[in-house]
Amino acid sequence: MPDTGAVAFGFDEGTVVVKIGKELPLATFANGKVVWVKSGEIQTMNLKLLAGADETSKDGEIVKPQNVKELGQSETFAQTIKFAPSGRYFAVNGDSDFIVYSYPKFSNAAFGSGSDLVWSTFNASQTHAYAVRTENGTVKVSKNFVEYKGFKTNFENEGIFGGRLLAIKGKDFITFYDWEEFYVVRRIDVAQPIKNVYWSEDGSSVVLALEDSFYLLTFNPSEVETALAGGEATEEEEEDGYEVAFTFVDEFPE
Repeated sequence: MPDTGAVAFGFDEGTVVVKIGKELPLATFANGKVVWVKSGEIQTMNLKLLAGADETSKDGEIVKPQNVKELGQSETFAQTIKFAPSGRYFAVNGDSDFIVYSYPKFSNAAFGSGSDLVWSTFNASQTHAYAVRTENGTVKVSKNFVEYKGFKTNFENEGIFGGRLLAIKGKDFITFYDWEEFYVVRRIDVAQPIKNVYWSEDGSSVVLALEDSFYLLTFNPSEVETALAGGEATEEEEEDGYEVAFTFVDEFPE
């Protein structure tokens, strides 16, 4: 079926219809710039250049792209696309590989194997750091496109999340790691599998999104630094991190 992901197969004794890929194009946003992948084609537009896109625009108002530019063809079958916090690069993740492109030149900055790539927002303007989860669960961290460290957790890695801290989720918990030394900042037990992690722009708050609710927490980096300055971490702190790292704010049933 043209312009959709539906494909029909006819056999001697029946038919099968399957859906391939996703209905909506994948998109990412940074500083007014939007990049999306549709049918393997990578395109971009600048929201700030839209006619009428000013303070009078209503929240949620549908706007018609007026300055769409073709960047090129995606070299992998895109599953996710994510801008770096600086807006100077974006990553396209496939099923088992990733490619990082510069923006807006669309030159290849990095590539490799891995099922997911997440960006760090810690010192984002100085260091383009990202983590990649490989097929065997190993996490490889690169800084300025040079591999910096690789490590494997002592629990099954079910997904990674970027932001102010690097987060790795297990079956019924999530563990936050420091981007510099990769010590455990805090392990948090959850009643349901975590769907996503959202950090505030200043890195002071984080949302843990579950199936039908979400937790709002405040991050306390100064408290962690004080705890670290207090001496060597105990065996429990090495495994579970520091209780003072986060302050629970509220749970929302949404």
